[in-house]
This record gives sequence, structure tokens and C-alpha cells, in this order.
Amino acid sequence: MSAPAALPKRRRNVYYLDTLEEFPYQTERNISKVKRVFVNRNLKMKSIRMIGFDMDHTLAMYNKVMIEQLAFDMTKRKMVEEKKYPTEVQELKYDSEFVIRGLVVDKVHGNVLKLDKHQYVVTVHHGKQTLSREMRKIIYTNKRPDLANPEFYSVDTLFSIPEVALYAEMISSFEVDGKIFGKTYQELFDDIRFCIDKTHRDGTLKAQILANPELYFVKDPNMALSLDKFIRSGKVLFLLTNSKLDYTDAVMSYLLNGELEQYPDWKDYFEFILVDSGKPEFFLKGTPMKPLMTKDYTARDKRLGVKRAKIYERGSSQQFEEVAGFKGEEVLYVGDHTFGDILRSKKSSGWRTAMVIEELEREIQVAERVAGMYDELDKVEELRNELRFQSNLVSEKIEQLRETKMQDYEKKSAEELIALDHEMEQASEKLNRLEHRLTQNLIKIKELQTKVDKAFNPYWGPLFKAGKENSRFGDQVEDYACIYTSRSSNFLLYPSNKYFQTMRELMAHERD
Repeated sequence: MSAPAALPKRRRNVYYLDTLEEFPYQTERNISKVKRVFVNRNLKMKSIRMIGFDMDHTLAMYNKVMIEQLAFDMTKRKMVEEKKYPTEVQELKYDSEFVIRGLVVDKVHGNVLKLDKHQYVVTVHHGKQTLSREMRKIIYTNKRPDLANPEFYSVDTLFSIPEVALYAEMISSFEVDGKIFGKTYQELFDDIRFCIDKTHRDGTLKAQILANPELYFVKDPNMALSLDKFIRSGKVLFLLTNSKLDYTDAVMSYLLNGELEQYPDWKDYFEFILVDSGKPEFFLKGTPMKPLMTKDYTARDKRLGVKRAKIYERGSSQQFEEVAGFKGEEVLYVGDHTFGDILRSKKSSGWRTAMVIEELEREIQVAERVAGMYDELDKVEELRNELRFQSNLVSEKIEQLRETKMQDYEKKSAEELIALDHEMEQASEKLNRLEHRLTQNLIKIKELQTKVDKAFNPYWGPLFKAGKENSRFGDQVEDYACIYTSRSSNFLLYPSNKYFQTMRELMAHERD
């Protein structure tokens, strides 16, 4: 693809970073950590010929609390109007901290769960009430959640957060004898799902968003420059979204129209636009692709002699590859949805994947803020391991002394028995001292761990961790995203031909 003759000019007073001499970051080490691209699998951008983007929470960054509050309020209103719940439901307040991605709803028990990568349930809230360790073990220790079972619901996308927040609030506020206004936990969840789906289907939610886009969207000043940089490096760009054309056009027009003089209309950035795509089904069988626009060619189309539709509805990854002329590992898809964007595109189509994780910026900032506590926690945990090791040795020594005493007991002299008793008494005193120190140490670990967790989230702790293990969400990111970052525009800070390489993976025996 030939590049445009002149550099694009911004209509706002933002400096365009084009040459290495002008570029403020000489090495990746100088890029702020919150803006970096992180690597799970090697990815040569030089080999990527086509780059696709999801829209919501990928190119279109929402004001998270505002959009969730809106969905929460609209859903509880429909619960009263459509499902005839009491008007007290309208008084519920939205808690923006309570739900994070990667959680799982147990619709049978009315619980919200955080799992580690082994599907072990680490934290449980019934409604918003923390379940005791004993109760958690009774329900889940001998029965790991089968997440394929419809009794469980996964919070895989940011759009799921308001409905789970409302579910927890209603259980906490209105539960009587295991029922909420006479409904089971399952029935309550189904009613909430129906109502939030209807706010999307009937257009009321989107109408409110589009009426006040400045309230619900965060304009990224570097997004247009990032897309332009990809185009100048010869990449073919496409948009692939589940949103319908009217909403897509309104959102993208607000975000990109006129940002660069070279691209007066947002559609000028993309060779292909696929709307109402039906992901994740798009990456499986899909449906026939329907062309929606066949005459509105961009200047680039004309230069390249392209004669094809620009905008399509529905379709499948296989059909799209045939139309576009690229496939498999030539394609990089950038999205935010763990299942619909990242897992399915990687498993079914072989596309390379980049995951946008908005929460990453805050997670990194908090981690840097509590770095001192992490260091202290490492030290006290190392001491715990040493104390346990010594305690085990002393316990083993006491058992050996006891066996020695009892072996041929009648043949031992009184002096020998007294000496063995004295040695066992000394060992027991040492064991008591070790156990006391260990108890104090465990209390200190608990206090530090609680402080660290609450710094991230008062209910669930870090997004990517569950105790010492990766959380279920962290494990999915590591398994399915070739690379991940906090925003799509972070690619502007990297060379277009960047070779994203992983660090050497360490096994337990290779660490200090």
C-alpha cells in the first residue's frame, strides 16, 4: 500500500511524533509502564499485514463509572416497570468497586466468586457479604465450579459489571429466607439479565449515551495518530464490532471525525468495516456476509484500484479472509472481550491477538504504590517458610526420640530414660517457641496481605492475582492474548515493525 504524500495535520495542538530524532522515548525502558505493551508470545509486527479493532472498550473508551451507573439505573427501573418488582429497588445505589472482570456468579447459591487459575474458589461473597472460610469450603472445596454449567455466569466483559452489581445489591438488601421478593437466586438473575438486555435491544441505553457522548466517552488524543501510523507502515486496518451500523457510525464519528485533516471521516481509516458481526459466532460458523456500502470508496481505495464493498454486516472470519486476502497469522485482532474477541479469534481463526485491558493502568499504579509492602511480605513469608522447616525438623526429632525411648524400653537404664525425657522436653520447648513465632508471623502475613489486597480492591484484591496464583482472569490473559496493553493508542509509542518478544520463562527451580 502506498503512503500518503504528506504528514497528517492535527486540528488540535498536539505534536505528531514521526522520526526517531523527534520521538521522546529512545528505549522501551523509558516508556511509562502504564503505557507499555506486554508480551505473552513472540509477535513480529513486520509479519502482520492486517490489523483489526473491536469498537467498544477498544477504540471507544468509555467513562467507566458513568456508563456502568447508567446501565445500573436503567436496569433497576426496568425491573420495576417490566418485571413488577417493588419500587424499593429504585433506591439501590451503585457500588463501582464491587464487581471486577473475571468473577463468576453462582446463580444457584446467590454467590459471586473469585477463582484462581486452577478453578479453586479463593473468595466468595453472598450478595455483598463475605462468606466465611468454613462456608466457602463446605460449598466449593469438594466441588470445583464447572463453568460450562449454565448455573454459572462469567464476568468476561466490562458490560457485565452493572448487572452483577445489581444482583449482589438486591440479595444483600432484600433477601428473606433465601428468596428475594419470592424469587430464587436463579430467577432473580434471569430477570436482571432480561432487563439489561432489553435496555440494549430497545435502544434506550444507546440513545442516552449518544445524546451526551461527552459524558460517556473518553477521547484519546493519540488514537487517530496510532491508526495513521499503522496505515503509513503499510498495514490494512479493519473494524469488527457487534454493534449495529447506526450506533457504530455515531460513536466513531464523535471520536475520530476531523481529528486528522487527512481523514475527515472515521471510515477513511479502515479498508473494511464489519458491523453486527455476532462475535463469538463470527469466529465459528458465522452467517453470510451482507454488503452495506458499495459506492463510498475512499481516496485510498481509488488509488489501489479496489472494487469491493467497504461495510459489511454479519459474516464469518473465513468469509472475511477470502474478501480481504489475508488470513491466520497475518492478521492481528485487538479487542477487550476475553471470550468473544481474544479466545475465539485465536482458537478458531489463528489470528494473533492483542488485548486491551483498561484496568491495567490502575493495577500497575497500585502495584508501584504498594511495592514496599510487597517487599516486606516477601520477607515475612520467607521467614514463615524457615520457621515451618525448623518446626518440621524439631517435630521429626521428637518422634525419633519417642521411638528410641520405647524401643527395648525394659533394657534401658534409668539414666538413659531420664536423658531421653530431658532431650524430648528441650525439643518440645523449642517447638513451642517456634510455633509461637510462626503464629505471630502468620498474623503479620495476614495483615500485610489484607492491606495489599484492599489497596487494589476492597472486595477482591488485585485483578490479575488470587492469592499467590494468577486469577482466572489473569490466567486467561496469559493463555490467549499474544500481547496486552491498557489502550490501543499505546502502539504509537512503539516502532511499527516492533518485534515483541517474551522474557525467558522461569520454572520454580530457576528462581532465587
